[in-house]
Amino acid sequence: MFKKKLLPKLIIASVAAGVLTFTPNAANFISVPIIQTSVAYSASTDDHFNRGLNYMEAGNYNAAIAEFTKVIKINPNLLAAYNNRGVAYQSIQKYNEAIADFTKAIQLNPQAAGAYNNRGDVYRQIQNYNAAIIDYNKAIEINPRYANAYKNRGLLYYEMKNYNAAITDYTKGIELNPNDADMYNNRGSAYAELNNYNAAVNDFTKAIELNPNYALAYNNRGAAYGNIQNYNAAIADSTKAIALNPNYADAYFNRGRIYYTLKKIMKR
Repeated sequence: MFKKKLLPKLIIASVAAGVLTFTPNAANFISVPIIQTSVAYSASTDDHFNRGLNYMEAGNYNAAIAEFTKVIKINPNLLAAYNNRGVAYQSIQKYNEAIADFTKAIQLNPQAAGAYNNRGDVYRQIQNYNAAIIDYNKAIEINPRYANAYKNRGLLYYEMKNYNAAITDYTKGIELNPNDADMYNNRGSAYAELNNYNAAVNDFTKAIELNPNYALAYNNRGAAYGNIQNYNAAIADSTKAIALNPNYADAYFNRGRIYYTLKKIMKR
């Protein structure tokens, strides 16, 4: 699954020379990574399709592509095979091939909201933001209750620094799927970019309630606490993030900035 890390930076409030990092979660933004079908056009098609699914689950995307290609040769009108192969191509950063497969899926079914959403996500990743917005909008037009399309469009707006629009989309996504910890984390990151740190803390806290092992949300909440000068809470959250992920560089960085800030305050 494709992973992308964003590192927007915020100046620490009332503290000279220092930054804390906030990170929205962009790791799982393919809303329909795999389409499964119970329609068996032939035993051979079904076998190749299922092997493709298994390879996808194992992260062996080249093997998955080979299997879905075999399915397409047998049945060139199977939307799910194009969609799934597109996701596999996207996962190994073959974006042109992914766009071609999602486009074919849309041609086979112009009401395939998932294919529009997935193609939009590829466009977002290659920073073709106008095309991405068009596809996310179409996915939502087809299915107004498509929570992950709002989630993905929210990430797009975040990357475009349109934080109010991102908050609006995450709020709608949360309304449709209130148990998605990522959406609370990402809305909190958008609030933080607007210096609304109390709202950010509330969202990061909710993300942690939903996923107590969410290192990213602990780090982000710690950064928000640092910006409202709740330094003990900031250190505790950064430390928790490090305990959950000992290789989490941003958490070490943020905790280091807090220690530095406290040292400067003590010297005043």
